Amino acid sequence: MSGNNKNDILVRIQKQLIAINNAVLLNRKKIIEFRQTCKKDEKVILLQIRKQLRAINRIVLINQHTIGTKLVLSGKQFDKDSLLKIQKQLKTINRNVLINQKMIAHLLACKKYNDEIKKSLRKINKQLKTISKNVLLSERIVDNLIQPPITSCPPGHTCVSVRLIDGLGLDLDVDPSDPSIKITVRVFGAPVLSGTISLRNPTFSLGGEFGLFVLELTFRGEFGDLAHGHFRLVLGGRACIGPPIDFLRTCTNFNQIIFDR
Repeated sequence: MSGNNKNDILVRIQKQLIAINNAVLLNRKKIIEFRQTCKKDEKVILLQIRKQLRAINRIVLINQHTIGTKLVLSGKQFDKDSLLKIQKQLKTINRNVLINQKMIAHLLACKKYNDEIKKSLRKINKQLKTISKNVLLSERIVDNLIQPPITSCPPGHTCVSVRLIDGLGLDLDVDPSDPSIKITVRVFGAPVLSGTISLRNPTFSLGGEFGLFVLELTFRGEFGDLAHGHFRLVLGGRACIGPPIDFLRTCTNFNQIIFDR
């Protein structure tokens, strides 16, 4: 990747973030307009706010995908000052989203709004929380680029990295002496979820939505020849990438033996 291409990508990401922040500020203006409007226009403005937030979240996910695919998966080194600017932009966006969320929380506490209006306000509050969560994930991915974590496998453990789909993977750390396994879910290299289970009680499920990704995991223990203590642990589940629209979301099912002894 040439220097010009690198700069073009960084400029594109920064422009995306400027557009996102401007959209968040416009959303705040619309919230203020709702606060000042007469009763007959309340529903119309709430619909406009929800439409704005759907568009904002879509742009946030596109930006997250650009950061992940163009910066992380490229495997290239990028200018640290530019990455710090992107990190600062993400922090500003999240701060502004949280301000909007506080404004909605204040409206929810007002007694003058009926149940129908408050139901819409709660939906808006949930949308703002989702946007904040997705921006924080993007920020964590950039943090990981600025200061990559030092990873090592503890002595006597078996460590395996499993790539499910581009940008989504698992780190598995098996301790045969316990026996136990630590699972860390990574999105574009940034850890987003971790947990430890004992193989003495090996049925375990977890999952969640992480920005553009959906991950559903099941760990299943299978006992073979009991006389010889044969046991294996199977990792299964579903991984998806793409926005929550059927024809834009790609999913894959998988099963993999991760412990066999």
